[in-house]
Amino acid sequence: MPEVLYEERQRVENWIFALLVALVVGGLGWAYTVDDDSSPYVIIAVMVCMVAFLANLCTLRTVVKSGEVYVRLGCLVPCYWRRLPIDTIRSARAVTYRPLRDAGGWGVRFGKFEGRYTSFLNIRGNRGVWIDTGARPLIVGSDAPEALWRAIEKARHSTKGK
Repeated sequence: MPEVLYEERQRVENWIFALLVALVVGGLGWAYTVDDDSSPYVIIAVMVCMVAFLANLCTLRTVVKSGEVYVRLGCLVPCYWRRLPIDTIRSARAVTYRPLRDAGGWGVRFGKFEGRYTSFLNIRGNRGVWIDTGARPLIVGSDAPEALWRAIEKARHSTKGK
């Protein structure tokens, strides 16, 4: 079983959760004002599904094992994931980027970083680890990019010795 060298769960800011709760409360209040007998139940069901889907997208999990880097967007149901075998990683480094300018925001994004087309997988903030696999580079958002980078480097150097 591969050794876990680093694990991080990154969540969106609390004000986004508060916004989701406000949307649900507002939607439920509006649903009870509808005169049709079946409409409030349909609206409530749609609101609950939408909030569950959005809340699921509010977590980014990054795991570095001795053989791979695994990144997953989604708390209960993974909506996007990526496995990067350690031996395919050419280089990695901690970076500060501009999510709005470089990638157009947060989430699964594509943009340019330092003149190269880059994939972005981030949930908040402006720090992460740039990973080059020879194809399109990936920036993984992190609250502790130096620790994530060190874990990737440790995994890369431990596989070179084998």
